Amino acid sequence: GNSVTEIKASTGALVRVISGSKYRFASPVSIASDGSHVWIVNGGDCGLSSCFTGASVTEINASTGGLIRVISSPSYMIHSPDSVVANSSHVWVVNGGGNSVTEINASTGALLRVISGPSYEFSDPFAIAIAGADLWVPNFLGNSATEINASTGALVRVVSESMYRFNHPNAVAAQGNHAWVASYGSGN
Repeated sequence: GNSVTEIKASTGALVRVISGSKYRFASPVSIASDGSHVWIVNGGDCGLSSCFTGASVTEINASTGGLIRVISSPSYMIHSPDSVVANSSHVWVVNGGGNSVTEINASTGALLRVISGPSYEFSDPFAIAIAGADLWVPNFLGNSATEINASTGALVRVVSESMYRFNHPNAVAAQGNHAWVASYGSGN
């Protein structure tokens, strides 16, 4: 429906349905909040192999549902986005089609950096979570997970040994100093 539905968590009551052309929702695929802002990642118009047209990040006010901004400039390199995570100062968007992570200033919407390159071993990165001082990004096609320093964007490590038993990892959750990576494929 190219919309976002807000539900009161304590009762299940409908708060509002946010929609309309000004939000530029285009196949929303992921959502994150820091409590005062909500970021919705829009996959855009998908072709056979990628989504680029309309790929964007919509930022709304968590209290009112009002539009703050839509980020869609080519300099952000948002290409086939799959996931988003946020803290009080930064927003990170995983770009599966671009094999990259876009880091955005949560206060201003300014581009901070695009994290990419061979050392990160991104191969269809699919999700993202923040654990302590680090980001964790599972790589669906690479059967690995990339750990990134959240403050600097520097590579911490790529874990891919057989002991991790990754088989198309596609989801991640984190808490404190732990990250849990789920694998999609069947296996041992």
